[in-house]
Amino acid sequence: MNEKVEAVKTVYPHFDLNVASMNALRDAKKTDNKYERFHYIMTSMLFCSFTIEAYINHVGNTRLNFWGSIKKNIGPQEKLEILASIFNYKLDKGKKPFQTLKSIIKFRNLMVHAQSEVISDYTDKNNPETPLSNWEKMVTQKNAENYSNDTIEMLRII
Repeated sequence: MNEKVEAVKTVYPHFDLNVASMNALRDAKKTDNKYERFHYIMTSMLFCSFTIEAYINHVGNTRLNFWGSIKKNIGPQEKLEILASIFNYKLDKGKKPFQTLKSIIKFRNLMVHAQSEVISDYTDKNNPETPLSNWEKMVTQKNAENYSNDTIEMLRII
C-alpha cells in the first residue's frame, strides 16, 4: 500500500475563466458557421462576467478580512466599488474599461435569468428578419471583443 501525503494547490478560477472566454472568442473568429459563431461569442461574453466576478472575489478574499461575510449579498458592481474605495483607485464608470462593466453585468443577468419567450416585431416583407430577444441583440463580435479587452484591462487596474 502506498503512503498518502497531502497535496495542496491554490486555484485561481479567474485565470481559467478568462482563458475559456478568450478561447471561445478565438474559435468564433475561426468558424464560418454563423450558429457556431453565435454560441462561441455568447460563451466568450458570459465568461467575461464570470472572470471579473471571480477576480473581484479573489482580491477581496486575499486582502479584506470581512469579504466572506459580504460577498454573497452584493453584486459585482457593488463589490468593485467597495474595493475601489478601500484601495483608493479610480473607478470611472463613464470611461473604458469600467464603462463596459455595466453592459457585461446586464448581459450576465439576462442570461442567468433567461426564460422562454415569444418575440414579435415588424419586419420588411421582401427581406424578413427573425426578431431577437434582448440578450440575442447583445451577442455580437464587437461586443465580445470589447468585453474581452475591457475585462483584461479591468483586471490590471483592480
